[in-house]
Amino acid sequence: ADPRGLSDDEREALLDEAVPFVFVALAMHATECAGPGFGLEFGHLLATSDAEPYASARERLVVFVPPCQNPDGVDRVAHWYRRTVG
Repeated sequence: ADPRGLSDDEREALLDEAVPFVFVALAMHATECAGPGFGLEFGHLLATSDAEPYASARERLVVFVPPCQNPDGVDRVAHWYRRTVG
């Protein structure tokens, strides 16, 4: 976890073996209402599609896609929309 005691060669070897983690943030704010829907679709494509870049991403990355970071805020906006707009 701490590379400071490693030699240059040891650090290079770790970088060659490392698997990058990618965090995809969707709908951080309550009014960003398209994010949760897109997150579900993106996650499905990432898990099932043989097209690029999805197939290579599955092979080379660890991808974390929380569909919504603020579900209470999204619910609040949805309730407002239904009450106000219909």
